[in-house]
Amino acid sequence: MFFLLLAIFKMASAQDDKFSYGFNAAINYSTIGSSYENYVGVGNPSLSLFVSYKPSNGINIGHPSKNEYYTLVSDEFVRRLTFVLQPSYCANSFRQQDIDRRFNNYYLELGGLVYFQPFTYVTELTFFSGVCPSFLASCNTELLQFGYYSTIHYDQNLNTVGKIDFVMPIGISLEMSTAVSLELSYKHSFTNNNNLQTIQGRASSIELSLRVNAIGLANQFTKKDEQLHDQIKKMSKGSLLVMLPTINASEVNQLKAENKQEEINDINKELIDRNKKVMKEFKSFFNFCPVYFFMDTDAYQISNKRFDNVFVNGKLEVDPMIKTDSSNFFVASFCEDISVYTTKNVYGLFVYDDKINQLPKPFNVAINLIGPNLDGDPLNFLKKIRYEYSTISFERIITKFNNRLIRFKD
Repeated sequence: MFFLLLAIFKMASAQDDKFSYGFNAAINYSTIGSSYENYVGVGNPSLSLFVSYKPSNGINIGHPSKNEYYTLVSDEFVRRLTFVLQPSYCANSFRQQDIDRRFNNYYLELGGLVYFQPFTYVTELTFFSGVCPSFLASCNTELLQFGYYSTIHYDQNLNTVGKIDFVMPIGISLEMSTAVSLELSYKHSFTNNNNLQTIQGRASSIELSLRVNAIGLANQFTKKDEQLHDQIKKMSKGSLLVMLPTINASEVNQLKAENKQEEINDINKELIDRNKKVMKEFKSFFNFCPVYFFMDTDAYQISNKRFDNVFVNGKLEVDPMIKTDSSNFFVASFCEDISVYTTKNVYGLFVYDDKINQLPKPFNVAINLIGPNLDGDPLNFLKKIRYEYSTISFERIITKFNNRLIRFKD
């Protein structure tokens, strides 16, 4: 039944943007304890679907074409209303404290609700009320025995499957976003005939619920996609600045103190070879936007948009003739950084904004990372303390990165 209703809701919303639909997850608590001290409510879940309709035109009587009419309900008032149809499955339980006997009732409910926006310019806050007839689908009595509840027959429980109850919810709804609302309501039962001698009817309850609007949720994702598309389209008109790593000064000092000049030379050679390969493969396989290169020692200048004498040529020498606009750029680097996917310091292609802050998807993704299996040589990472990244090809990662940006731009 729920899936059929959901299909109807979708067709309705597709035909008119005044319609909306979604689901509601809630927890309710019987308030019978406020009338009888020996009873206490039990928290129970409920799940519902809903379809809503928000009218835009008031009610006029007469002949508008002849200007012979008067307004019965104004447009301004009607636009504050939202009508909701809400089928639900819910439980309502309470227990007897002196001998720990529990009474469980499970309902199929069809609610008709009206939401009212009391303040013209505060659309996030609404009050609601309505009528909810419910069908008792199942019920039982349980008694705590030997540490767990077991179902028992109880003559004083007069509830029977098929009984119809009526409740009236009165509540307040706070819209947290276009997709999610938080609601608190009191559901007054007109058929609450429970007392200390007999169990009969549905007890009143309070309910806290989270309402998810499927149309609002879809619109949020659409808006996010549109913003990402606009961002990447803007990036395509700017430039990519590739940051090239340099040797760590403290590491060099440590190696010098240990008289390991040969290892220093090896590190320098590996970095030079790696940086030249990165430059070559970016120039060959990245055409999303123009690419420029700078050393990581100039990262502070780049983040402050001071572009004088920072870009290097193919020989890794600063070339003052290389210039680009500092108003539209982003940064990428094959380096070691903290990945959001591993939460560890790993090597790979990391992409940053113009302040050198890591960007989210689709810029930084798991396939940008490079593991210890370097270019088909899984023992590479065991050969030395330092990985030989200059031996690997960056073509695959650069190509996928380039194609991903083009796909999102288009």
